[in-house]
Amino acid sequence: NDLWTLDFKNGWSWVQLEPLGNIPGPRRGHSATAVGKKIFLFGGIYGYTRFFNDLYCFDTVTKDWKIPEVAGKPPSPRAWH
Repeated sequence: NDLWTLDFKNGWSWVQLEPLGNIPGPRRGHSATAVGKKIFLFGGIYGYTRFFNDLYCFDTVTKDWKIPEVAGKPPSPRAWH
């Protein structure tokens, strides 16, 4: 369960980040969308049967994970969407 960035300004090198905050658990098959300087991560699966419908937000400036407050009923748990 790690997070990496591609530093294209300094020789196209991979750098492993050490984020803070409410870090999401291990998963695959999630979706991730960048909006400005934030990356939103939704859903995914752990193992073969544990599907998620949680939402996390990663701030690329502060390197901090948060669970955003949202209204309404979330979509059903899903992966590979």
